[in-house]
Amino acid sequence: MPSHSPDPRKWNAHYQKHLQEWLANPVRPLLEEYAFLLPSKGRAFVAAAGIGKNAHFLASHGLHVIAADISFVAMKIARQRARGLPLFPVVMDLSRAWLPPRAFEVILNFYFLERSLFPLYQQALIPGGILFIETFLNAADSKDASHYLNEGELLAAWEGYEILHHRIYRRTKRVTQSKRLSEQLIVRKPKR
Repeated sequence: MPSHSPDPRKWNAHYQKHLQEWLANPVRPLLEEYAFLLPSKGRAFVAAAGIGKNAHFLASHGLHVIAADISFVAMKIARQRARGLPLFPVVMDLSRAWLPPRAFEVILNFYFLERSLFPLYQQALIPGGILFIETFLNAADSKDASHYLNEGELLAAWEGYEILHHRIYRRTKRVTQSKRLSEQLIVRKPKR
């Protein structure tokens, strides 16, 4: 059962109102720093892709990318910015997602938490496929704990996968400027 269902109207308005801010945001540093792990061909899935900065990065590295987001506005911008890259924007409610098994060499999930996606990602990665995930950890002042990771939750969810990178660090939350703990994890699916 999905933990929450996003409101596409809210996100469409958000991307329209804050477009310049989103355009100014860089590719996630975790993705740039570990780009050497990316295969030179294959398929990738980007969850909650927004305007597609990270998806464009993957496509420019030779991957065929499905970028999914609840916002039609964001996906339209991602498509316009693709300029011939193999990037395929899809409007999708990720709380009700389906992905084909063993279909993706790479999956990205940055600052979006839908726990029901974890087993879906596991079956959608090819053997040897790589998952990048980064999001905020739960804190005492969290308004809705369902939007935040519990400590140790990511490592437990990906037990049995090869850990390529793991880090907990303090990050400034863009909207409120408050400092929050974030967790990063890059794993490789076993080749069995």
